[in-house]
Formats: sequence, structure tokens, C-alpha cells
Amino acid sequence: MSSVKDSVLTRLSENKDKFTSGQTLANELSVTRCAIWKAVCGLRKDGYVIESVSNKGYKLHESDILSEAEIKSHLKTSIPPKIIVFDSIDSTNSKAKEYAANGHKETTLIIANSQTNGKGRMGRTFYSPKDTGLYMSLLYTTSQPLENAVSVTTAASVAVALAIEEMTGSPAQIKWVNDVYMDGKKVCGILTEAMLGLDGDGENIIIVGIGINITTKTFPEELADKAASTGTLSGSRCMLAAKIIDRLIYFIENPSEKTHMGEYRKRSLLDGKKVRLICAGNEFFGTAMGISDDGGLIFLPDGEENCKVIRSGEVSVRFNN
Repeated sequence: MSSVKDSVLTRLSENKDKFTSGQTLANELSVTRCAIWKAVCGLRKDGYVIESVSNKGYKLHESDILSEAEIKSHLKTSIPPKIIVFDSIDSTNSKAKEYAANGHKETTLIIANSQTNGKGRMGRTFYSPKDTGLYMSLLYTTSQPLENAVSVTTAASVAVALAIEEMTGSPAQIKWVNDVYMDGKKVCGILTEAMLGLDGDGENIIIVGIGINITTKTFPEELADKAASTGTLSGSRCMLAAKIIDRLIYFIENPSEKTHMGEYRKRSLLDGKKVRLICAGNEFFGTAMGISDDGGLIFLPDGEENCKVIRSGEVSVRFNN
């Protein structure tokens, strides 16, 4: 029965702006009208709003339930990923790594309604309450060297920023290397993890984890003055996920173009600012001078004349020079 329910949801998602008759659905799925009715009842029980009108059929109204069918209905990429949806999970990145360790190579989007142990950079956790955010990881294989992971992170930052701007009408900025900000507060964190291919075929594994606060109103005390939410979207979380993945897959599939770097630089939060940099356990002070073509931070240390390109580390803005 669940497969009929999923198939009905897929058809209704694909035709969201119009009615689809029960007989048409029954014919397409090779089931009875009764099976269609039971599937619709099941979807309504799950929280979907489905309008039914005699002699017209069924119409799915916009909802904010995360589902494979709805995400697929919004995707425009010609190479869509496999989609796996969880209501709750410890970490989408951890699940992606588990799949990779078991030999999974198909490009896959793992998405969850909440995380109990969301992963952030530097071993931190990402606060991931139920229903109020978007938590997902894209797993894919590549022949590119693992050192290119920082470039993937910048591409993901741009994909998120553009999608947020499109669906909120408000500007977003990017704090090198992986955080998206709105109005001076962090609304999204990105964690890219790279794994060496296990079977010696020259293909490596990249996992891009993305966590976005959308309608979260309260945060833990340690985050209260640093984190914020995007606010109301002009569509569903499924639509936001699809817009991000469409762009990210394009950037991944066209690495030599680096078309995202111009958009990244336009949104760079650090350019010209005095910063504190922690790299490999060491602390440095200086000025952020820009972003290199491969996504590194161009950094001028205090008291020096030559810039360095930093490709990993943690940055905070200095307010007392």
C-alpha cells in the first residue's frame, strides 16, 4: 500500500496546480479506484492537504512536509540524485558516510526533518530542531583530488545563498569558508567531508552537509546572539532543497568553469576586515584581502607585506584593532 501512496504523492506533486482524476491515477498506476482513495486518505493522515472535487479529482496543496516525491517535483537538473528522507536522524553526514563505507556510489541526497547530533565544523554540533530547518547531505563520487573539497564548499555556499535570496527576497552573505549569514547572523552552516575511495578505482567520495535555520525562533544560550533564521520562505522546504541541489550539482558537474566564484566574492563578509585566524592550532591576526580562485582566503598577516592563501581554518572578525 505504501508504494501506491508514494506513487500517488509523486503524481499529485507533479501536477500540483491542477486536479488529477482518480480514474487517471488508477489507470497510470494499474490499481483500483479504491486503492487510490485509500492512498489519498493515508496521505491526508500524514499531514498532506489534498482537495477533492467530484468530476475533477484530487489536487495537492502546498505543504511543508519533507518528501522524496515533492523534492523530485521541484528538481530541474537532468541528473537528479537518489533521495532518502528521514523524520529524525542522528546526522545526515554520518548516514552518508555509513552508506559510503558500505560501497554506495550513487549520487544521493539524505535529508531529515530533525537531527539529534547534527555535525558542524571543528567537532561542534549543529542545532537541528524538528520542523523548523532544512538538514541534508549530498553524497557523490568524483575523480577530482580531495584537496578540491574547499572549492566544493564555496560552491555549496553560493548555491544556498542564491536559493535563500530567491525564496526570501533578502540578501545573504558568506563568511569564509562555509557559513551563510543574513543581517549579521548565521543562518546556515556547511560541512564538507572527503573520503578516499576504498576500492582503488580512482574515485573519491565527497559529502556536503548543509544545515539551514528557517523558522527556528529559540536557540541554545551559546548560539542566541550568533544564530538566526531565514524567515518565511515563498515556498516549501522541499522547494528550497531542490533549488540548492540543482545549483550545487551544476557547479559539481562543471568544476572547470568556477562560475560560482563571482557570486561568492560579491557576498564575501570578510573582505577588508581585520580577522583572527586559527589554523592548525595556531593563532594569527591580520586582514582578509579577498578570495582566491580555488576558494582560499587571501590573508595578510599583521606586520607582513606578502599575503598568504589559507585553505582551511577558522576565522573570527576582530572589532578591536
